[in-house]
Amino acid sequence: MPDHFEIRLTGKLAPGNQVSARTLSHSLLHVQRAVDKMVIFEKRGVLRKYAGLKSEEYAEADLIVQQFQEGSIRIPLINDAYGWLSQKFNELVFDQYQTAAHEIAVVVQPLDKQVPAALNRALHKRQNGNRQSDLIDDQARREAEYLKSAVLQEINGLISPLRSSAITEAETISFTVGHGRRRTNYEFDKRVSKQFNRLVSSKRLGPETLYTGTLAGLGQKRSGRFKFQGQFVSSVTGDEMTLLISREEDATALNDFNLKNQEFSFWASPVTTFGAFDEQRGDIVFLAFPR
Repeated sequence: MPDHFEIRLTGKLAPGNQVSARTLSHSLLHVQRAVDKMVIFEKRGVLRKYAGLKSEEYAEADLIVQQFQEGSIRIPLINDAYGWLSQKFNELVFDQYQTAAHEIAVVVQPLDKQVPAALNRALHKRQNGNRQSDLIDDQARREAEYLKSAVLQEINGLISPLRSSAITEAETISFTVGHGRRRTNYEFDKRVSKQFNRLVSSKRLGPETLYTGTLAGLGQKRSGRFKFQGQFVSSVTGDEMTLLISREEDATALNDFNLKNQEFSFWASPVTTFGAFDEQRGDIVFLAFPR
């Protein structure tokens, strides 16, 4: 029997057991994207930002909508190509759902408040073994973390309508995954959706790393906790990364390298979402120049 999935919408999300095309397309899009990302990782062993399936791979990853079932709006979905999707989904999502459902405290400092501790750690680190090239060499170990974060973000998108001010505690979005007679049910209401969002969207500073490259732009931001932002081009990858800067004195010092095609090095931390980050194109936070 193929892996099967089911989305169930209640209350204001499905008034009179009907669903709007907008709500339906929103729900199905995020579930399909979650499956796409698991399939991409299975096929290539890596998941990158903006990665997508090739057109000839769509049929393998497609979730096929079955006949709608009675009782609220229940949308049955199956995939005939893979027999591991439900098990993999549970591996990626179950623990985080349990944490959110049982209201286990999630406390994360804002990113700018994390900078002083990261700066202190960076100044006590050795350069050898802590460069961007070392992050890339160790990339395989974190690919599973990146996949997990990516799938969790899609589920967070699926349940985002529950966080609307118009929604009450009576509305739910349930997502069931199964293989054969084995079924795992994830039921979200407004409270669980908000807690899940806090958990999987939390941003933290990753490992303090020495980056080398050039600065292709620097300016002041109009909003946000980081008042300055640069366009850093890595000498290791050739890719551009967004460099976030919290202090004006750091921005002033960095301006000496701006638009000069002059290579320089500095300590920075990648911005992680639920512990995952893109070591080649992700955002990084400036900490200090090496001593």
